[in-house]
Amino acid sequence: MKARLPRLLVTIGPAVLVLALGAITMDGIRAFHDNRDATRRTRELLLTARGTLLDLVNAETAERGYLLTRNPDFLRPYDSARQSLARDTVELKVLVRGDDQQQRRIARINDIARRRVGRLEEILSDSGRPITTAEFAVRMIVGKELMDSARVQVGELMQAERVRLATDVAAEEARLRLDMLFAGVGTLLAALLALLTNTVLTREARRQSRLAAQLAIQRDELQAQRLELELANARLADQTRSLANTNEGLQSTTSEFQVANVALRNAVEAVGASEARLRLATTAAGVGTWDHDPVADKLLWDEQCYLTLGIALGTPVTMAFFFDILHPDDRERTRAAMEESLDPLGGGHFDVEYRAIGDDGIARWVRATGITTFGHTPSGGRRPTRFIGTVQDISRAKSEVERTERMQAFTARLSAARTPQEIAEVMMRDGAQAASAQGGLVALMARDGTRLDVAATQGFEDPSLERWTSMSLDAPLPTSEAAREKTPVWLTTPEALRTGYPNLADRADASDYRRWCALPLLVGPQDARRCLGAVGFVWALPGEFADDERVQLLRIAARCAQALERAQLFREAQAASAAKSDFLATMSHELRTPLNAIIGYADLLLLGLPKPIPVESQEQVRRARAAANHLLALINEVLTFSRLEAGREHVSVATVDCHALVQEVEHVIEPLATAKGLRFEASCASWGDDGRSLAITDPGKLRQILINLLGNAVKFTDHGRIALELSRGDDALVCIVSDTGIGITEEDLRRVFEPFWQADQRNAYRPAGTGLGLAVSRRLARVMGGDVTVVSARGEGTTFTVRLPLGPT
Repeated sequence: MKARLPRLLVTIGPAVLVLALGAITMDGIRAFHDNRDATRRTRELLLTARGTLLDLVNAETAERGYLLTRNPDFLRPYDSARQSLARDTVELKVLVRGDDQQQRRIARINDIARRRVGRLEEILSDSGRPITTAEFAVRMIVGKELMDSARVQVGELMQAERVRLATDVAAEEARLRLDMLFAGVGTLLAALLALLTNTVLTREARRQSRLAAQLAIQRDELQAQRLELELANARLADQTRSLANTNEGLQSTTSEFQVANVALRNAVEAVGASEARLRLATTAAGVGTWDHDPVADKLLWDEQCYLTLGIALGTPVTMAFFFDILHPDDRERTRAAMEESLDPLGGGHFDVEYRAIGDDGIARWVRATGITTFGHTPSGGRRPTRFIGTVQDISRAKSEVERTERMQAFTARLSAARTPQEIAEVMMRDGAQAASAQGGLVALMARDGTRLDVAATQGFEDPSLERWTSMSLDAPLPTSEAAREKTPVWLTTPEALRTGYPNLADRADASDYRRWCALPLLVGPQDARRCLGAVGFVWALPGEFADDERVQLLRIAARCAQALERAQLFREAQAASAAKSDFLATMSHELRTPLNAIIGYADLLLLGLPKPIPVESQEQVRRARAAANHLLALINEVLTFSRLEAGREHVSVATVDCHALVQEVEHVIEPLATAKGLRFEASCASWGDDGRSLAITDPGKLRQILINLLGNAVKFTDHGRIALELSRGDDALVCIVSDTGIGITEEDLRRVFEPFWQADQRNAYRPAGTGLGLAVSRRLARVMGGDVTVVSARGEGTTFTVRLPLGPT
């Protein structure tokens, strides 16, 4: 057994050692191939990622070029990019299979590519709509943000692959070192085993095998050295191939960068050309652009912006300078609109109109529109990063609005004028302003229709103009011609005035005015126009009359003519009303004289003068006297109303004891109420320190108002009560007359104070009367500085309230 052990070791030991060394070598070869495959996959992934980034750049370039020029040729890079983006993202997913983090990066790159293509598809689907400057700026900013995000994701993907490649190379180098260590250890073990074997064998044949053992040892050492050399040679070959592959990748990357640089240079040139076209378009449209950086507080204006705001080119501008040139009335409003646009919680839109005062001192109306872009703060909030927009001069549009407002003010003041003189003065004061004229005159047609009388002038300070206060309709003057021919006269230059009207040549040379017009004041239907006069306007500058200006001037003349016609109708209505009032007053006086005689004779007969009359005849005399008294009361109402209408009713104030006044009224009304079975209640509060109730007013008119109101209450009340209450409230005498009668409907309440009208006139029940009682009562109260109001409902009674000043007004 002991003899077989050395032979067993010599036979099996080298075989086991060779197998171990072979396994180690095979594992190193497999690791080498795996590293080479990983290097190839990494190179392919880097190339695909660069291709994806290049496709995104082509899509961005196509979008900007198409937005700026709307030229379909710019879409060619986009067509190839759209086809290759999907293929590249699929290849990237395959190349990084098994790496979740890289897969997420590729998913984000795919999302960016989809959004990039989607934005371009959206632009293509909306190609018929022109894009605004603000929208173009927003699209450029969003496109830049997408490209920045794509570059970050692709860069992170490529960096991760480079790190993995470096890690694999380092692992391979470590594995090679470990294999060499194992080979050395194996060789050492083989040497030890051979030494042990030789030692064992030398025990049996030391002398015979010593030389053979030494040769075997040398042979084994030479074999180990050869193996080491072969392994080193293989390592050098792998490193050479790796360097060759790296050099090839660098050359490919350099070519790609050169292509990208050419594309970028072309895109920059295209953007420059588009910006030039955009600048030309905005200049032609009179639109200026501005750009404000809220973070750095920097403000930039283009050339058109300087021109629009009236500021010298090259003037340094800041936000403080901008607010300084604003009109003081618009400064705070503009500042508030800008702060709202820059508010992170707002929508970021800016649209405001303001006046800017330029270097020449002229205030220009400007409309500014803009938009704010926001970024993120480190804490996750929002902050404004850019504030851009446009400005446009709207002074002309504002002038149109102001002209319309002047026309409306002129029309309102013209409607308030009552007499031809007032209308002429409004025409010169407000009509000339509405016409943007420096002066003018209004001449009204005389009653005989043969001349024009000047009613108002403006802008003529020459004393020689006094000869034109009245002019013949046949005179060779623009105003006379316009009224005579019923057609406008337009004179655009002093030469036109001298040629058409030689008698005014001296005025054309001496006057400061260089443009004239004369317009007839016409009313009535088109086929029967009547001329009420003529109006003339003058301007300091010559020039043609634009169509809209002629329409405006003719509209002013037409409104003046309508106002004059209305004044004539009003004057005729006043004359008719005065004639009516005079007639009523005269007839009332004529009727009162015989009525007073009838009442007097009836009283004499009832007194038995000249001799007593039969008892059966006294009742007829009393009825005749009552009828005469009723008729006299009606005539007194008509007489009072006619005096009020004619404005001849006067107030005679005196100190009135309200308690005594209530008793007087009670003596008159209570018999009437008792005759109808009504309860009459009268009261008067005390407000003086001495317990008296005094007021300074017209006692006769106050008595007449109360008797009229109480008389009406008796007429329209069939059962219940009638009440009179006097009191003081807020330095006023308050008289309240209430009843439980039939009441007044809501529709009739609007007309109850109209003269000659009764609330119940449409019903069968109509108490006798003229319908003047309430009208006279309210007008008397208003003559005394007070008023009469009413509250009523059908079937619920009526309450009249009289409020008069406690003292004289």
